[in-house]
Amino acid sequence: MFINLTNHPSDKWSDKQRQSAEEYGEIYDIKFPDIDSKMSSEQVKEFAAEYVDEIVKRNPKCVLCQGEVTFSYQVISLLKQKGIKTVAACSERHTSEMVAGDVTSRVSLFEFVQFREY
Repeated sequence: MFINLTNHPSDKWSDKQRQSAEEYGEIYDIKFPDIDSKMSSEQVKEFAAEYVDEIVKRNPKCVLCQGEVTFSYQVISLLKQKGIKTVAACSERHTSEMVAGDVTSRVSLFEFVQFREY
């Protein structure tokens, strides 16, 4: 099983990213939680431990973890301690800019390249 712990549902991924994840088995999405900015470091650590307990119950081969940095750090550290491969999605950004008078708009497209292990 490949667990996707991000705010990017796997049904919106490119074929290449989905195929790369499926090398580990079925993809299971877990929505990345909203982390209250008023939480203490200890509260974030405890919250992360709860998430890791739920993840471990699913016996994943690999976990994609990307989101709020302090929570991600705690989740990644705990998963690695348990011997669970944890990765980030690496993409190339392609940006174009349009200028129309006083208005400038910028569009960024992200092309998945690989999963990189933490």
